[in-house]
Amino acid sequence: MMIGMTADLALPLPGVELRLYPTFAEVRLLVSSSEPSLSTAFPAETWEQVIPDSPTLLGLPFSAMTLTYRETWLSSLEGQLLWLQTPNGRQDVTLIRADDLLVRDQTGAHFRVNERHLLFPDPPPTYGKSGVHHLNFQLRAPGQGILAYLTRGITWNARYTLETQADEVTLTGFAQMRNQVDQALVPDKLTLVAGEVPLSAVRSSRYSVKDYDIPAFAQASPAYRNEPEFEDVQELAGLSLFDLRHPPELPAHGTVTVPFQAITVLTFEQLARLSTKFSLHDQQGVLGRQYRFSALQPLLGGQLTIRDQGFVVGQLYLSETAAEKVVILDLSDDPDLTYQRSVEVVDVQRRIEVADNKEKTEITHTTYQVTYALNNVKTRPVELEIEERLPRNQVNGSEPYASLREGQLRFTHTLMGGEKKVLSARVVLESRAQVDGLVKRLTRKFGL
Repeated sequence: MMIGMTADLALPLPGVELRLYPTFAEVRLLVSSSEPSLSTAFPAETWEQVIPDSPTLLGLPFSAMTLTYRETWLSSLEGQLLWLQTPNGRQDVTLIRADDLLVRDQTGAHFRVNERHLLFPDPPPTYGKSGVHHLNFQLRAPGQGILAYLTRGITWNARYTLETQADEVTLTGFAQMRNQVDQALVPDKLTLVAGEVPLSAVRSSRYSVKDYDIPAFAQASPAYRNEPEFEDVQELAGLSLFDLRHPPELPAHGTVTVPFQAITVLTFEQLARLSTKFSLHDQQGVLGRQYRFSALQPLLGGQLTIRDQGFVVGQLYLSETAAEKVVILDLSDDPDLTYQRSVEVVDVQRRIEVADNKEKTEITHTTYQVTYALNNVKTRPVELEIEERLPRNQVNGSEPYASLREGQLRFTHTLMGGEKKVLSARVVLESRAQVDGLVKRLTRKFGL
């Protein structure tokens, strides 16, 4: 006869807390015992996903923790009286061997049966015949504590939606919580943890995440749960903690998404943009869409969906971003904004420079005029920005439609709806050639 209290993870338990990380979760169950031992059971598939060496008791000192394995949950019923459903009614049988379901009837006859014809005195667990890991704690004293373990079956991630409507810009953060186990989870407390938490190597498993279930903290779903509500973010050891009041039920093999960040957009720009390298060749094409914004709050890494006037115009991954830092989003090309680029030489100036060692260098300054013919077939104005990366030998340039800074020729302009516009600027590039060296090479080659 086992002495102690069994914490059956398949039954409702008070005090269920989930701490969700991006790649795993910590499950914390409130347990108590009036005896010097406490035991619990994990289905084999569940145990395969429990992170090694993570199960422990917190706040309830123990002298030993023992893990044992039984091939099937029915092995715990060996030697016990069960009932066999037959066409003639119910028959008393004793389970002799669980592996092949060998039973003995009241006459002493042994035979094998089908599990679905067996009737049990207590409801069978949901995890079937795949085997059970039993975890037993020898307590130093009876009391109450937290049974905690880590699992990769429950995770979360952040995602964002950026919406522009007329002059209004809204950025909303969502928490997407995934429960990839076979049973609904109804936590009393739920905390989302953002940040990198390294874990030791996880043992290999032949089970995929979707193949197992954690029948822990399964409770009857209440008729009504208050709307989820996040408290102010907290910081701990470089991690961001988001506590969720009134956490929602996480359905089996389901995903629950709730708003979790109130984000204030500080700046926002919507541009038509082209970034290219300076070339002596003409070219034509379309401008690309670009959005720039900054937020008062730091942003987590996650998928970002951009909606313009209610329509999805792009989706990409947003990296972790510090508060007030500008985020640049490059989207697809905009066929409504076209350009034709041309370049021509408008001036060439040469001079000879003599060094202290009498070597002569020919310095040539070539002035190029870069022209963009732009066309906006939209009905609304568009802010455009064109940048050309210049060679290192760039000397100077001229306005009025462009500026030169940090080795870039930059055009900016507001192109009205239906407008065609020509923008141009001049760039001076420098080239150098050793005059004496050129003469000496010609002399050697032609015998002059």
